[in-house]
Amino acid sequence: MKAKTYINYNNCSRRATSGEKKLLVSIFTLVTIVLWIVDIVTIGIFFKQKMTYTAETNATIINMERRYTTDSHHHSTIMYHPVYSFTYKNKEYTVTDNYGTSSPNHSINDVVKIKLNPDNPNKAYEVNTRNTFMGLFIGIFSFIGTIFTIVTFALRHTSPKKITIYNRCFYDDYL
Repeated sequence: MKAKTYINYNNCSRRATSGEKKLLVSIFTLVTIVLWIVDIVTIGIFFKQKMTYTAETNATIINMERRYTTDSHHHSTIMYHPVYSFTYKNKEYTVTDNYGTSSPNHSINDVVKIKLNPDNPNKAYEVNTRNTFMGLFIGIFSFIGTIFTIVTFALRHTSPKKITIYNRCFYDDYL
């Protein structure tokens, strides 16, 4: 005989319908899948970048280019993008990084390490900035995805025990 499933926001006394339970499990499963897809795509972009941008050199920041963006509420935001000057294979290049910050994180004439595409040296990025951001992004999505995976598994495969998630009680059984 199947154990009853209860869901209540206060005292765990109302019996949940199987439809409510299936909806809850479906939502957690969907969120889990989306989080893992975002994580896998981000890891793919990170490794593609590692394979493409293989040359490394020092560059001098010659400018911090300001770019203005406006949101749907007409609020403007300034982003600062470093402009690098460097020599690669005896040729001088000037490149603006696509990655910007809300405040200038460098001064003019700072020397930074950059990675560039040897087939197209006009594409380059600063090593420390991009690696830190990508690592943090991947780590956060992996952690959240793991939490959602555990909760989804717990909701689907628990014996009739009480599970409390954000002050909501679940008496669950196998679907």
